[in-house]
Amino acid sequence: KRMRRIQKGIRVGNGFRRKRFSSCYSTHDKTKFKHHVAGVIIGDEVLTGKVKDVNINELAKFLWNRGTRLNRVEIITDDIDDISSTIQRLGKDHQYIITTGGIGPTHDDLTYEGVAHAYNLKLYYHQPTLEGLTTSTLSKGLPVTEARKRMAYIPETSQVITGIPGYWTPLCLVQNQVFIFPGVPSMFQTMLHGYADHMPKGELYNYRELVGTYMWEGDLAE
Repeated sequence: KRMRRIQKGIRVGNGFRRKRFSSCYSTHDKTKFKHHVAGVIIGDEVLTGKVKDVNINELAKFLWNRGTRLNRVEIITDDIDDISSTIQRLGKDHQYIITTGGIGPTHDDLTYEGVAHAYNLKLYYHQPTLEGLTTSTLSKGLPVTEARKRMAYIPETSQVITGIPGYWTPLCLVQNQVFIFPGVPSMFQTMLHGYADHMPKGELYNYRELVGTYMWEGDLAE
């Protein structure tokens, strides 16, 4: 990353105008993004304002630092058909799709079903995940219900990525295109960085140049 700051004072009357900084972000002309990535936030709670999403900002910074970037972000409902059609549509133009949310135990956690439907895949219980879920649940003195077991019911043929100590929730890569992440910010961030070696990466690094000035943005635009 390369950063340069230039400050210029613009005299107005007998004094200086209040200092303002404008930042200009640009990519080197020779940089080519090999990977085109879309993000999908799945959850009615985000659309209704009950929950404020912070995962996409983390994802955008993560990808930028790896030489690629988000080209599109969509927020959709907890609906199998909505999830499936979104994955199919975005999958035509994006090499990778990264989803967050919708893989919990409640009735409206339908991401696994929606992604599977998009590729005409069946769901199955992934035994290592089920065993990890069972151990974790019993250690808390809670019953292993059918609802909880749904968190281990994933699309067949998925590449299951694990390895973070204390985390039984897997990162599922479906059809080598869709990464399925949990929506809980702490889990999302830990898994995103913990499994960085599996995530999209560009051939070149991006960089930003910051230019500081006393000029107003409207004057600078001229």
